[in-house]
Amino acid sequence: KGQKHPAGEPLKTLQSFRTAQDNGDVDFGQNLIARNSGVIRVGDEVEILATAPAKIYGAAAADDTANITQQPDENVDIDWQGQAFRGNNQQVLLEQLENQGSRIPYSCRAGICGSCRVQLLEGEVTPLKKSA
Repeated sequence: KGQKHPAGEPLKTLQSFRTAQDNGDVDFGQNLIARNSGVIRVGDEVEILATAPAKIYGAAAADDTANITQQPDENVDIDWQGQAFRGNNQQVLLEQLENQGSRIPYSCRAGICGSCRVQLLEGEVTPLKKSA
């Protein structure tokens, strides 16, 4: 289970120079698809099968924190991959799923990168960041 850094790192630093200008995504690393298994070492021969134009990066908004109004406690019905449970509207959804034993892909833990994106069937969501 991941833990959110109290200062929002490494997301905070990456947002300052790795925010895509076309869609606001924050890229966390190299973008490649490995075609086999193993380890790449210095001096190994690597074959590039295809390339794409480089993304244009810049800095995100300096303060992207959303102004969140405290909502009254409510129960939330959560159904993830056939597992249904009752959650709440006070805790981050990703953390509630992890507390139930679900393994959810994530990168930023702030709702920006899209790795943990799920489908909302009903209701409303309050993002932690304005760009989420």
